[in-house]
Amino acid sequence: MWSVFILYENTLFARGLERLLRQEGVKVVGMAVNDKQALDQIKKFGPDLIIVEAGPGKCEPVITLCQFLIEEKPCRVLRLSPEDNAASLYICRRWTANTAEELVNGIASAICGLKRASKVVHA
Repeated sequence: MWSVFILYENTLFARGLERLLRQEGVKVVGMAVNDKQALDQIKKFGPDLIIVEAGPGKCEPVITLCQFLIEEKPCRVLRLSPEDNAASLYICRRWTANTAEELVNGIASAICGLKRASKVVHA
């Protein structure tokens, strides 16, 4: 199963999410309330997915994580908003595109990955 890290604003939300994920067999490797704690733990545990609790219009934690992690290792960041139940998935992947073909292949790889993830979620 997957490993997940939770960056949260609200402790009650985070604990509920942690419990739900564990019941579904997902390994929660860590939780933090601020970016600094999160980055240290993420480096240590290397989770498959980072879940960020952020209300509507709050994207700073996601941007900070993506900027940092794109240099460290490819990752996925899922932004959850408890206020409006919105979920946004960000895939942080870096590649070198020296030709148009390499650029198109990278884009196609990202899109295919999203379509596979969508099928898993909707199945």
